Amino acid sequence: MADYIIGIDGGATRSVGVAMGLDGTILSEASGQGLNACATSVTSFQHHLQDLWNVLTARRSGTCLSAVIGTASLFEEASPSEKEALLDTLTCLPRKTRLIGDAMTALYGATSGNPGVLVISGTGSIAMALGADGKHRTMGGFGALLGGDPGSAFWMSCQAILHAETLLPSSPLRRAIVEHFDVATLHDLVGLSVDQIASLSGHLSICMSEDTYWQHIEEDAGRALARFSWPLLEDHPQLPVYVSGSVLEKNQRVRGAFSQALAVNAGHDVLLNTPCASAAVGAAFLALHTLPLDS
Repeated sequence: MADYIIGIDGGATRSVGVAMGLDGTILSEASGQGLNACATSVTSFQHHLQDLWNVLTARRSGTCLSAVIGTASLFEEASPSEKEALLDTLTCLPRKTRLIGDAMTALYGATSGNPGVLVISGTGSIAMALGADGKHRTMGGFGALLGGDPGSAFWMSCQAILHAETLLPSSPLRRAIVEHFDVATLHDLVGLSVDQIASLSGHLSICMSEDTYWQHIEEDAGRALARFSWPLLEDHPQLPVYVSGSVLEKNQRVRGAFSQALAVNAGHDVLLNTPCASAAVGAAFLALHTLPLDS
């Protein structure tokens, strides 16, 4: 019988978990529904986690010694009361179980637990740093609050919509927006979800790639990401920088403006690295670190 640990990355709409041997070997991987009690309910969170746990532990003959569960419900590690409220019905979990924000698992996976900075820009945006002392710091991550995370797909889409409102109905940008959403006017966008609005960014990056104003929004997005990321690097400009999320991975103009703005602040070129591992693997490595050395 081989004992193991479990790491789970629970996003807003999808979760991924891995069972890992004590030597770091990935034994199995599974996906499930989102783990965000704030967006759904505590009951849904518990059911989704239980379903994923059952798949990960099925036919495992050993004992799960520890687990780390990342959730979109949290920014930091859960307080004792938060942990009890979210996990109290789940008797399957090992005693050594940590419940933390999914940004923390992403950071640990990206850097393999070494000092570094991770900048994520997708629907929203967030920047996180892991220091040599093991402490972490976060910038951004407010979601749609306060007008949207700077440099995110939602933020870029909102900038485009607000500008299009000042243009004639026949203008290419305005037409591209109403056609993407299949609506008659921009006011018909009221009531759409954050994810729906954010989807416009990817569409415009293709069909409006030569539009001067849209290019301006993309460049502004890159500079905005650098602006709120720089405080994490200011005292340690040599820290490696990792990037992920659809905007920084797919939009080369945003990525280029982000890199250029960081280089201006740092006084040297800043290499943008691909994360070393997934957030689920990052959670699993965190779970390994909770074990005593003789496990």
